[in-house]
Amino acid sequence: MNPLQTLITTTDFIGHNFAHNLGFLSDEHLAFKPAPTAHSAAEITREAAMHLLNMKAVLTGGKFGDVPVEVPVSQAEARELITRAATECGDWLKTLDVSTFNEPINLGFATMSRGQCVTMPVLDMVHHHGQITYIQTILGDNENHFYTMVMEGAGGN
Repeated sequence: MNPLQTLITTTDFIGHNFAHNLGFLSDEHLAFKPAPTAHSAAEITREAAMHLLNMKAVLTGGKFGDVPVEVPVSQAEARELITRAATECGDWLKTLDVSTFNEPINLGFATMSRGQCVTMPVLDMVHHHGQITYIQTILGDNENHFYTMVMEGAGGN
């Protein structure tokens, strides 16, 4: 088994669950900000996707921001963006050589090991997913919405 399989599976699940939860927000609610200085669900989705798509650039000699990501303007666009970003990140994770994970990477604000760096966009997506569910709650949605999928190795039907 790939030593990164748990991270890859988490990337896939959270990406799909994030998109699933966006499906409970209308296009109007996608622009809702809980406070004037807060990000909207559309902006949060852009942030999560930007981190998923740009860490590859950072770890392959580029810099953060080399992959431009626009703020989605509709629920459908937001769902597609986060799903695509998570899928691309997961596919990239499958190609990594874990023997290089101790190499230091200068991120500009800190130096971390390559192994730490590959986890950052996935952890960031989990954080942003929580922000989306918080916005759902503020808007009166008190349900838990989980994307259903069979996890590899879970032994489900």
